[in-house]
Amino acid sequence: EKTTFMPKIEVQEGKEDIIVKAELPGIEKKDVSVTIEQGNLIIQGEKKTKQEIKKKGYYYSEASYGNFYRSITLNTEIEEKDAQAKFKNGILTINLPKSKEAKAKSKTINIS
Repeated sequence: EKTTFMPKIEVQEGKEDIIVKAELPGIEKKDVSVTIEQGNLIIQGEKKTKQEIKKKGYYYSEASYGNFYRSITLNTEIEEKDAQAKFKNGILTINLPKSKEAKAKSKTINIS
């Protein structure tokens, strides 16, 4: 059975960096890729699930698969060489440090 899978994405932007988290339950690290192309962060991969139960006089098998693709527009310059991605317990965490120029453009405005 082919399914459409859209991972939940959370984006947090701070003064120093952007952190993106994607929920990828049941997916293995080898089936995920992360790239930055023309100011977009792209997370893509394939979900494969197979369940098989064999008991005396009973057999059950179910398989599902599907590709996913998420693109997030980065509205600030990133130090791409320092970007890091970690995958643990079905959560992909991507740390995107902002460039010096992008950090310099950030300014706090005092409220009176």
